[in-house]
Amino acid sequence: MKRVAVVGAGAMGSVYGALLSRVADVVLLDVNREHVEAIRRDGLALELPEGGAEVFEVSAASEPFGLGTFDLVLVFVKSYSTAEVAPLLRDLLGEGGFAMSLQNGMGNAEIVASVVGDERVICGTTTFGATYLGPGRVRLAGRGRTRFGPWSKGLSPSSLGWVEDLMREAGLEPEVVEDPRVLLWEKLFVNAAINPLTALLAVENGMVASEEHLRAVARSLVAEAVAVARAEGYHFDEERAFEEVLEVARRTGKNRSSMLQDVLFGRRTEIGAINGQVVERGSRVGVPTPVNAAVVELIRFVEKGYGRICLDLR
Repeated sequence: MKRVAVVGAGAMGSVYGALLSRVADVVLLDVNREHVEAIRRDGLALELPEGGAEVFEVSAASEPFGLGTFDLVLVFVKSYSTAEVAPLLRDLLGEGGFAMSLQNGMGNAEIVASVVGDERVICGTTTFGATYLGPGRVRLAGRGRTRFGPWSKGLSPSSLGWVEDLMREAGLEPEVVEDPRVLLWEKLFVNAAINPLTALLAVENGMVASEEHLRAVARSLVAEAVAVARAEGYHFDEERAFEEVLEVARRTGKNRSSMLQDVLFGRRTEIGAINGQVVERGSRVGVPTPVNAAVVELIRFVEKGYGRICLDLR
């Protein structure tokens, strides 16, 4: 049986760990000691979208010591913590093992690869939905797909066959792609438009599609991101990318973005891995990104506790 570690067992990490525990020996690793202790004591309770709940007996730890090595290490920490946990991965990975990032934003795979090597990194995206309910309790808010591929362009997707099989057996609907950077850009276009606008204005996702003023700003954010992607050699269609943003905003119309939730509860956001990556990469390739730069600075301001509005949304 394969051994799998999940580094960052928040909402999504717990969902993946629970489902994978059906087919693998899984250890959840998280700094939230209350969550870890509840899982150890009572198991991990997963509320299901079709109703009811299932309790999974899965190992959990708050320290990375004495856990042994793993065939697959899933990284689900917030993007701003990736550099902090990356050194742990070297010790957790067994011979021939892979580190897999399904995190938000861009830049995470590069950080992990700088520690364990390009050829040992898998990255991609997930469209599963998850909500952390409290210690030992998470909700599977919606089922989706897990799309991923090898970070090293010299590594064949076929070498990830066993990872794909494991994900399929766990019900995580895998799809292996040749270049996962395409997936990261596609998701970033959506997040770069919806997340900062909803967080700054304390509105639900649907407003980005329904309000002409927000649509105009969202279009500019996407246009800059697409221009940067093109400069890096990824030729996306700007109009199609923007239409996908609107479709996601409509489909999740009543949802609060993760960045809005972070702002409302005074937590640090992942702006640096989303719009911040557009700005940073644009600077490297000579593409101006003034609108993305503006929202980064505004979110940084809000993160300091200023300008928080509509707190009744709590």
